Amino acid sequence: MFHRRKIILNLVDEFGKKIEKGRFYQLLFLASRMQKEPDFHFVPLGDSLISFLAENDVRVMKKYGYLAESDDVVLKSMPKEAALPDEAKAVLRSLRKESGKFPAKVLNDYIMKVFPPKGKTDAGGGAGEKFVYSLGYEGKDIDEYIFTLLQNGVTLLCDVRKNPLSMKFGFSKSQLKSFCESVNITYRHFPEFGIETEKRKGLENASDFKNLFDNYEKNILPKKAKEIQDLLDTVAGYERAAFTCYEADADMCHRSRLIKAAGLDAKEL
Repeated sequence: MFHRRKIILNLVDEFGKKIEKGRFYQLLFLASRMQKEPDFHFVPLGDSLISFLAENDVRVMKKYGYLAESDDVVLKSMPKEAALPDEAKAVLRSLRKESGKFPAKVLNDYIMKVFPPKGKTDAGGGAGEKFVYSLGYEGKDIDEYIFTLLQNGVTLLCDVRKNPLSMKFGFSKSQLKSFCESVNITYRHFPEFGIETEKRKGLENASDFKNLFDNYEKNILPKKAKEIQDLLDTVAGYERAAFTCYEADADMCHRSRLIKAAGLDAKEL
């Protein structure tokens, strides 16, 4: 069982086996702040926070029968594999004692005051200034990824994968589009700029990738002048746009060559 799901089950157990949905995200956020390596990241939604990953975990654990079918988060059964070390359980007990002193609204006001996490900064530009960004979702969960877009004012996400499918929750086309739209980010898929899966097979080192992208830049992109102009026309309609694919390192991804061919100067997030 994923450690983050153990945290959810033990959190609900510690708080009397039932937590109202809104308060659940408050408590999960506070529990995450007490971890050296947080299991969850969060996204502002209205006047509160949500974790799309946690929302999916709750859905999955309802399917497994660990949580009950309810609008609240209700513990139905605690599997043996959900056991946590005493130190982790002590953290949850401390959270219960401290959070119980405050009404839900006071707790929410505090959470919104301390959010976003320290160390996060806008990648540049003031209000009204146009910027283009580049980012990959490698190493990020969906909440961390969406939060990065929001904090940098992105209003258009350009997905340049050929086949926008992923085993990682939140990054297949339909999911990513839905999550973006829930926070007022327009999602557009541009499959015409992707590289066929067959051409990516057998790539073993940086030299292989460079050869692939050199060919893409010299022989593929010059044939896509109309498509690139259509892309530029789309980007021009938004204050801040981001190009995305899988790789965290843009130099190991074709998006860097596409951005170059389009004559754009993109900041890497």
